[in-house]
Amino acid sequence: MVDYEWQDDGSWEYSKLVDILPPITVPLADGTEAAIYHLLVEEARKTLGIWTNLVGTCNKQLEAITSGLQTWSDRLSVGRLPAKWAWTSYYLQLWAKLRYGLGTNSSPVTELEGMEAPKGRLCAIYRNVLSFLGVNKNNKAEWRHLHTSFGGVGLRKLLTEVVIARINLFIQHYNTPSTLGAKLKISLEALQLEVGSDRCHLLFPIFHWDHLPPLAGVSLSGKVWTTTNSS
Repeated sequence: MVDYEWQDDGSWEYSKLVDILPPITVPLADGTEAAIYHLLVEEARKTLGIWTNLVGTCNKQLEAITSGLQTWSDRLSVGRLPAKWAWTSYYLQLWAKLRYGLGTNSSPVTELEGMEAPKGRLCAIYRNVLSFLGVNKNNKAEWRHLHTSFGGVGLRKLLTEVVIARINLFIQHYNTPSTLGAKLKISLEALQLEVGSDRCHLLFPIFHWDHLPPLAGVSLSGKVWTTTNSS
C-alpha cells in the first residue's frame, strides 16, 4: 500500500505506513485470516524472480545481478573450461539468467553506466573473467563491451541490454487490450502533454526537456525516452 504526503513547497513524499494503519487481513481456506504486513516503501521483496519495491528503485536487483556474475565467475575459475566453451556459457547460461526482468529495471542511466565504469561493481569481475575467455585482461576497459565487428572483446553491456529490454517490453504491450497496455498509452500521452508538442516526443532529444517533472523519469515511457537518448 502506498500513500503520499504533500509538502509546503508543492512536492510530495511517500508516507511511512508501517505500524500506522490497522492490519489488512485476507481469509484463508481454513476460515482463519492472515495479516498483510505494511513494509517500508524502500524495502524490496522478490516477486516473480525480480527484486522490486514500491518506490521503483532497483538497487537490490542490481546487487542480484552482481552476485550472479560473481558466482558464474567463481565457477568458471574452478571449472577451467576451454575458451570457446566459456563463451558458450557466458552467452547461453549467464546472460540467459541476467536478461530475465531487465525490461522492468527502472535504474537511471548514470547508475547502470556506473556499474561497468572503471571503478564500478562489475569492472573487477569482468577483468578476472577475461583470461578464461581467452582475452588479455590488460586490454583497455573500453574495448570490453565493443562488438567484435569493431575489434572489441564482445562482452554484453548492461545499459544496452536494459535499453533493448525496455523497448521490447514497450512494443509488446503498448496499446494492447490490457491494463498494462492502457497504462503505457496513458503515460505516453501524459508525457507528451508535458513536452507540449503535437509530434511524438520520442523523436526528440531529451536534453531540451531536462526541466520536466518526475514523470519523465518515473514512467516506462519516460524511461524508454531517457535510455534511448543516452545509450
